[in-house]
Amino acid sequence: MDQEEKKEEVNEVSEETEKAPAEETKQPKHDNKKKGLSITAIILIVIVGGAFTIIQYYKSNSSSKGCTVVPQGAFGQSQQQQWIEVEDIPTADYLATFKLSVPENPAPAYPTAKYEVYTSQIYEIRYYNSSDEEGLRITKGIMCGQPVYDVDQKYKSTNIVTLGDKEVTEYGDGDTISIATWTEGEYSYCIGAWNAPIAKDAMEKMIAEVE
Repeated sequence: MDQEEKKEEVNEVSEETEKAPAEETKQPKHDNKKKGLSITAIILIVIVGGAFTIIQYYKSNSSSKGCTVVPQGAFGQSQQQQWIEVEDIPTADYLATFKLSVPENPAPAYPTAKYEVYTSQIYEIRYYNSSDEEGLRITKGIMCGQPVYDVDQKYKSTNIVTLGDKEVTEYGDGDTISIATWTEGEYSYCIGAWNAPIAKDAMEKMIAEVE
């Protein structure tokens, strides 16, 4: 009897040892399944997040009518920009993708006009005298409501005036104007005469003719 009981005990132990590996091998398979699900979930989150970002980008562009200070591609890459000097108005209009209307011969002492364009964003006409000194600069840009140029210099007089439907900030000494800035829709404007300030009346007449 003793031997038979021992055999039964040995058989029971062997059955338990045979079952144990089977149970142990099941656990890693379960872990791998969880890991696979986690990786899939992460990939889905990244894809959905990326799609949402692109949709928001296009929505923001359509709501602002494409107004961006620095034009960007669909994934945020900034396009290369540079100042380009051209010889005539039609070429400047084409490169800027918009027009700049100015008074004829706005600065008689500075009769030479040079046309500068900053890649589909800023359109500028600079006026020079015979010594190649700049006396006047008229600028129009797509700046999303921001000024074309920041006015860092302190002027004796800074006034905000309403001229027609334009709200203009004038910088000068009270009698003459060195810089005038304003915005209309998506465009920002600047008339700079810091090297040769213009009488207030003459400047305001010029502002009315700039579009």
